[in-house]
Amino acid sequence: MTDTGNVDDLSCEWPVDVLHYETRYFLGLTLNELIAIAIPTIGLLLVSPVLGVLAALLGLLMVKRFDALGERSLLAHLVARSLYARRDSGTVTLPLILPQGKEAEMIITTWDGEEVMSIGE
Repeated sequence: MTDTGNVDDLSCEWPVDVLHYETRYFLGLTLNELIAIAIPTIGLLLVSPVLGVLAALLGLLMVKRFDALGERSLLAHLVARSLYARRDSGTVTLPLILPQGKEAEMIITTWDGEEVMSIGE
């Protein structure tokens, strides 16, 4: 009988996320993403080649994720930026409820601990 080794010798590297692992094909896109781009592109290519190319580019921008944009697609990044631009300018409104007494004081500080505002005494 030959020694086949230890069970601990049998090891392999698993992908980081085994459940959501999919093979990437063209331009780093999965098969589902490629099909989602190809179906409208082929349909519009039958109508007009220009519309087909525009559909392919728009579909690619909707599906392809870019590292520089935080692993988001370009259109998702643009929507997030427009929502961010429409929000308030950073104004926070707090209700002024302080306990009664002379020791009632509220101090608002920055993350660094610098005092911004003091309410009360």
